[in-house]
Amino acid sequence: MKYVFNVLILILGAVFFSVMYVLNLDLRPTVLSQRHSLRALKEKDNKIIGSFIAQHDNLSMINIVFNRTYPTNSFSRFTLRELSTGKILHSSQIGLDQYSMYPDYIFGFPIITNSKNKKYIFEIYAIEKNNLPKLDNSQNNFFSKYTFSVKSLLKGKEGLRYFLTNKVLFYIFNFDLIKIFLFFCLPLFFYIFSTLYSLVYSSKLINKIKKYIYPLNKPYFVIILCGICFDIFIFRSTSIKLAILLLFFYGFGIFKFKVPFEKTFLLCFLILTINVFAITMNVTYIIEKMFLWIYILLFFGILQVIMENPTSSNN
Repeated sequence: MKYVFNVLILILGAVFFSVMYVLNLDLRPTVLSQRHSLRALKEKDNKIIGSFIAQHDNLSMINIVFNRTYPTNSFSRFTLRELSTGKILHSSQIGLDQYSMYPDYIFGFPIITNSKNKKYIFEIYAIEKNNLPKLDNSQNNFFSKYTFSVKSLLKGKEGLRYFLTNKVLFYIFNFDLIKIFLFFCLPLFFYIFSTLYSLVYSSKLINKIKKYIYPLNKPYFVIILCGICFDIFIFRSTSIKLAILLLFFYGFGIFKFKVPFEKTFLLCFLILTINVFAITMNVTYIIEKMFLWIYILLFFGILQVIMENPTSSNN
């Protein structure tokens, strides 16, 4: 029963961290996105021409990924019109350097409230010839986006239900949720492996692991390590105050419990190992934050080596 409970907790933890990861990727929580094939974009007569049928009301943005190489003193023009009327709904001039600075470019325009099921055509063309921005062909899709106000979502249950249903469906079909979930299941896989090994062969393995990681398995360090995990996996941007607080308590714990430098390097190695899986599965912002904590802990480990072996460091 104990094993079943532990497995359940680890599965729930993997689900929780997967959901938090996806939510962190969504920088616009009140915006619905719709994916369109890049084949719907055509380059013709020094223009990029695209068309799509809006799936929702409140059309407000079109998101296209470009390559980075453009002259900085040239301009392009973006126009959007509805196919049935031919009327130009929006037109704007954009410097080509903007595509270089922000290759994942979002064309914004006033919200079209009654856009659902209507077909729209947009054009991007260079004001100077032969300076047309180039599409990133490594991408398979571009996106149309639909902005909802918080007030309209809270006004009625039907609208909120519609929004949440489409938001969840977009998450399911447009993020590599299986990869993300498997990444956060790594502790579960390790637990199952170590438990089966101890049951089939010997329980000495568990005792060895406990002995090797001691005193990092003390409640004091467990709380600090949970804080580091939250900073890496939950918060999208690193909080300097939280990082300093965690480092202060970790440093205090090192002297309080006389933690040898090998344990700090072991912690670095564990984070680095997890980071290899994160890179393989392309778990974006987590990779950078892991490297940050690896550097910080390596610095702590080197300080410990110097303090524990002052004579050898002088030599």
